[in-house]
Amino acid sequence: MSLTQTTLKLALPLAISLALAACGGSDTSNNSHGIGFGSSTDTTTEETTTDTSADDTTTDDSTTDDTTTDDASAQPEVASLIVYASSRTLLSDADADDSTEGSEPVTIYMMAKDSNNIALSGVTFSPSVDNDATLFPGTVSEDGILTTWRLVPGEPRNQTVNVSVTTGDITETLSIDVTGTSIQIDGAESISMDKPTTYTVKLKDAAGNGLPLEVVTISSDLINQTLTTDSEGEAQFELQPSTGGSYSIQADALGSTTHKTINVSPNAFNLNASIDEIPVNTRQTIVLSWTADGVPQVGKTIHLSATRGSITVGGVSSGQVVTDSNGNASFEIESPTAGGTVVTATDNTTYLTTSLPLEYVATEPHYMNIQADPSLIASLGTSTIQAQVRDINDNPVKNQVVVFNLNDTVDGTLSSSKAETDSSGQASVVYTAGKTTSAKDGVVITSHIEGSSTITDTTSLTVGGKATRIVFGHDEVLAENPPFYTKALGVIVTDNAGNPVSGKQVDFTVKPTQYSKGVLYFDGVAWNKNSDDPVCPSEDLDDDGQLDVGEDFNNSGTLEPTHSTTITGSGTTDEAGQLIANITYPQNHAWWETVEITAQVSVNGTEYIEKIEMTLHALNSDMTSEGQPPNYYSPYGIGACSAAP
Repeated sequence: MSLTQTTLKLALPLAISLALAACGGSDTSNNSHGIGFGSSTDTTTEETTTDTSADDTTTDDSTTDDTTTDDASAQPEVASLIVYASSRTLLSDADADDSTEGSEPVTIYMMAKDSNNIALSGVTFSPSVDNDATLFPGTVSEDGILTTWRLVPGEPRNQTVNVSVTTGDITETLSIDVTGTSIQIDGAESISMDKPTTYTVKLKDAAGNGLPLEVVTISSDLINQTLTTDSEGEAQFELQPSTGGSYSIQADALGSTTHKTINVSPNAFNLNASIDEIPVNTRQTIVLSWTADGVPQVGKTIHLSATRGSITVGGVSSGQVVTDSNGNASFEIESPTAGGTVVTATDNTTYLTTSLPLEYVATEPHYMNIQADPSLIASLGTSTIQAQVRDINDNPVKNQVVVFNLNDTVDGTLSSSKAETDSSGQASVVYTAGKTTSAKDGVVITSHIEGSSTITDTTSLTVGGKATRIVFGHDEVLAENPPFYTKALGVIVTDNAGNPVSGKQVDFTVKPTQYSKGVLYFDGVAWNKNSDDPVCPSEDLDDDGQLDVGEDFNNSGTLEPTHSTTITGSGTTDEAGQLIANITYPQNHAWWETVEITAQVSVNGTEYIEKIEMTLHALNSDMTSEGQPPNYYSPYGIGACSAAP
């Protein structure tokens, strides 16, 4: 059976029956099945030619005008036109390019018949479409009866497009709905009227892809604003109401509309400090103020807490304050260690709460350490020179200017001679090698704190030829050995030309770099992590495995994350330059911990290092069964990173 025969058998019984009913010659409108019928208004009886075989068979009814198929250029006489679509809905991400990941286009089918309802071949159709949509030529069946075109949207806008097909004096039109583009507003549903709150608008096509550089209109009694989405299809706006109440925010873009109801509290409940950065071991005053519809709230007991540092009231340790006649209450906070803190005030009768982020900073540098990463680079390669500045108590020291000085013979350069330390006490510049190679440790970089010649350090690196490559690889296979998982990793060691380097010792190490907290949830198909689960950096800042002063950010008394993962397989590469290593870890740490795996090899006296970062995998069967998986709870608990497990 031919393509046309199959298509007609499956899709056109209804079309033909309706065409028979409509063969009196009138134009018919579109119907819910996506099929359009049209017929010629010319009722003159002429000779009808029907192709039944390779020979021409002509039926002469009432005229002496001989019309046969001998003239290949003649357009067959069309009495009716059938147009239908594979779907009356076109997704907004549809694409005519089969090699892309877009949704399928809608196929428009067209066929013509003569006055005896016989399908005609060789008919020329003229399709068109409005609203900036696009029609691409499709196929013509082998017998020349059925013609197809493919329809895609011109832009990902939710709208109706009209496809018209004309042959001779007959035109049929189908309406196709472009759908799937969505817009949403993310942000708090309840806010205070005294401080700005940021909201994010997300615009996506039918496949969930962000739509960049599109205009979004925000409208409400609180705000009327036009935004443009960024590269991720997102845009932000702020609300700062002056009166309490309930407000509806509307966002419109590309034919999609969404609403979000915002409840504005009449309470102005705030914490304020005169500075954002507090020197360690310094007492800082913080003021709480509370008004409701502009009226001070007097004699209210407010409960206080902080993630770092101790709170005092009038010099006495306390966890609460009472508002005065102006609705204000003052207290102090102090910390011996550097780092961020969040101060929180809560009224336990109304459950109002507010927070103030602050940062304690060390101000007196005591020592400095600098390192080059990597310490071996190729000609014209780069290495990051990073300095770490700490005080006498190992607190990172912020806002210190580190001066870098270079001594080499290979025409290398530093990106800058100075850099300022950040909150972690780190400052860095980039070294770029010249075209020649150096001796081992032949590039020497010294540094010191500006204004203090006594706090110095030195590091060195080597500029070699094009470094031998170490490439990590792994598959999706995970072995189970309750209560552990084991995963295989492979490395390939090659020389500059891509040849395998065999018989070389490869040493592996593994260390944790970050961890997350939370509880998994089941969506009916699989277990998932919540997108807002906090991700916390490793507390072991110097990777020495020891709990040093200033490293215990959550005051748990131990370092998080723990060293839960082991690696085995250090050895020599085979003839193909390959070596397999295995990491093993407890099943309850899967998904909750990220590790860095390092492979190191020495070739001709030079060390080469490659690193890969990996979040610990979980077995698919464990994550798709309805029973709780072994990693249902994070081994590091729930809550903020500053909270102990």
